[in-house]
Order: sequence, then C-alpha cells, then structure tokens
Amino acid sequence: MAQGSKRAPRSSNRSRNKDRTLPKTTPPPEDVESYSPNRANSWAIAFVLASIAFFTVSQFNNRYITLSNQTTGKYTLHYHNVNNRRLDENEDEDSEGDTTPTAPVPLEAAGLPKKGPVIAALVTNRQKDIDELQVALKSLAFLQGDDPEYPAPVLVFNEGDLSEEQTQSLVDSTTRPMAFPLVDFTIFPPGFDPNGDTSNSTGVKKFRVKDRSEWGYYQMIRFWITGIWKHPALEPYSTVMRIDSDSCFKEPNLFLPKFKNPNLVYYSQYVGFEDGKNFTIGLLDFAKQFMRKQNKVAANPMLWQFIETTFVSEETLPLFQTNFEVSKKEWMQQPEVMAWHDALTEEEPFGIFRYRWGDAVTRFLTAAMFATNEMIMTSHPDGYGHKERCQKEDVMAALATLAQA
Repeated sequence: MAQGSKRAPRSSNRSRNKDRTLPKTTPPPEDVESYSPNRANSWAIAFVLASIAFFTVSQFNNRYITLSNQTTGKYTLHYHNVNNRRLDENEDEDSEGDTTPTAPVPLEAAGLPKKGPVIAALVTNRQKDIDELQVALKSLAFLQGDDPEYPAPVLVFNEGDLSEEQTQSLVDSTTRPMAFPLVDFTIFPPGFDPNGDTSNSTGVKKFRVKDRSEWGYYQMIRFWITGIWKHPALEPYSTVMRIDSDSCFKEPNLFLPKFKNPNLVYYSQYVGFEDGKNFTIGLLDFAKQFMRKQNKVAANPMLWQFIETTFVSEETLPLFQTNFEVSKKEWMQQPEVMAWHDALTEEEPFGIFRYRWGDAVTRFLTAAMFATNEMIMTSHPDGYGHKERCQKEDVMAALATLAQA
C-alpha cells in the first residue's frame, strides 16, 4: 500500500463489495529466471539475458537459483518443500533406512497440478524483511481455501542476493512448496535515464526507503504493476495472491488463496484516499488520455465516477490496500491491460519513476477501467493484518490457538 495512505472506516468499505471473470492472455516468455521488462531489439535482449546468466552462475552459484535449459531455452524453476525436500546437500537416511530426497525439484517432477493459485511475495535481502516474511509465511496456516493435497505454492521473488541461510529460514517457515524466481532491478525502461531524472526535474521529492537502493522502491512498484505479469514463473498458475513481507493472517480465512467466487478477477480492500497528493500528479489526466487513444470507456462507470468525484473534492485519488490482493492472471495479461501497465511503467512520461505513481492508486484505476462491478471484490480479507498488526508474538499466539482448535 502507498506510504501514508488515509484509511477509510471499514464500515464504508463493506458497502462497496462485489465480485468478478475475463478473456485471454499472451504466454509469458521462456527465458532466464531473471525478469527484465525492457522492450529492446532481439539482439539486445539476447545479450542482456546471456549477461544475467553469466552473472548468476558466477556470483550466486546456489542450488536454489536455476537457469533456463541452455539447449531448449525452457524456463525451469525448482521448488522446495515437495515431499519434504530441503536445501541440504545430502540425502539423510534415518534409523529405519528410509531415505528422504533433499534437493529442490522442477514443478513437473514434483507432481504439482497446474492452473491453480500461487502466493507471491517480493523480498529484499535486508534481514528485517526476511524476519517479517518468515512470520507472514507461518501465518499462511490460517488459509483454508487450498486443495488439501496440493496447497498453493509460494514464489519468493528476489534479486538473487539472498544468502543460503536466509533462503533456508524462509523454506522452513512453511510446509508449502516454495521457489525463488529472480528479478533484475538494475535495468530501467528504454528512454529513462536514472542518473538524469532527479527531483529537480519533476518537482516531486524522490521517495527513499531506509537501507534500500536509490530506485529500489520505484522498481518494486514497477514489478507489481508490470513485471510480475511478464515473468515466466507465473506460467503454471491461474490466480496470484500477493502478500508483502510485513503481511500476516491471525484468523482463519475460508476461501483464500482462491477467489471467493469464480466470476471474480480482482480482490483487494478499498482503504480510502492517497494522502500523498504529490504522488497523483497528472495520473488521472494520463489515464483519460490513454482511454481516448484506445477508444475505450471505463468498464465500471460507478467506480470511475467515484474516482473523478474524489479528485474534484479531495484533489487526490482512491486506492486499494495492495499489500494484499488476489488477481486472475488471464485478466492481468489481456493485451489492453498490459498496454495500460506498460504505459504506466515502460513509456513516457515514466510516471512511476518521475512522479512515484503507486501500485495502490494505479490498481484502483485499472479495476475501474477494465473490470465490471461484479468482477471485483473490495471487502476486508478475514484475518488479514499489515505492519503493526503483524507483531511476531501476536501471530505466534494466534497460531498456537489455531493448533489447539
């Protein structure tokens, strides 16, 4: 969720609830496990991918980082916690002579079904983020919408800089299958110069997060808007439930990580308005201009009217609590939705980078532009908490109560 957002009372949120289904998708590229959102020519792409492959092998030669098959070009991602497989180098034989396989395995070898839900998180190598994500992963025990035989796997997206100890601690925090797909936050959209674009050139003060790289927060926004929907790690799945490292559950949720209803395409709680008004500069006009170019009208006139009324009365925009959201992949990968996302992050005016248009605000616009009212759900997710509501001792106490039930 955007920093400093102003939450609306929960009672007003529930009156906005509705649920939502949609068209087709373009298949994700089969390439190296690192995500690069550039749209360069094919030779440039090949060069970048080859460079990433070399860097990954030479600098991070751990078993949890797996590259594409260099002969077939097929994207391969290995999963932990499949039949108790772990990171240990050797197979352990117990006193009865049973041998437990320990190496992470590809999805096909794991026998996991395709086209189900997946849980996605993005984490840095800051130990604080790792510690918080461990708590979040443990709290997934409250989710009751899984197939009992095949709980939704977890994808922990990262920049390839997690230590083996950090990786092991995350693997040990849940019994769900888990994989660690890579992203590359050193690459920027063609035409955007990170060294030349400063707060002086836009009038918007650059947003910084302590102990993160200069553009790390902006790249995080870019990833959740555009990058994840182009990442080949999503290929086996139909639904993506996002959590942040500082998310948690402390009460049972009966349907997550799936949608409550099959006609839904998006679920996140409406929580009020963006109180960082500088972070909405030009965004609504940009959205209107995009729709005119596409000869499109908002799919959800009621939600769009609410956006415009909010902007007139409050000089800001409404937002979702995107530290938790559930999205149907084929809806997000529709060509017109992807074009909108690219316009936000990959093309002039590069509003994500220059104006820090956030994922919480832009997601609200996306829902209004591309989803009819019955296709979205905006209620508070039962049991969900964020930040100060996810203190480790409170979550562990709730898990202890759950275990005794």
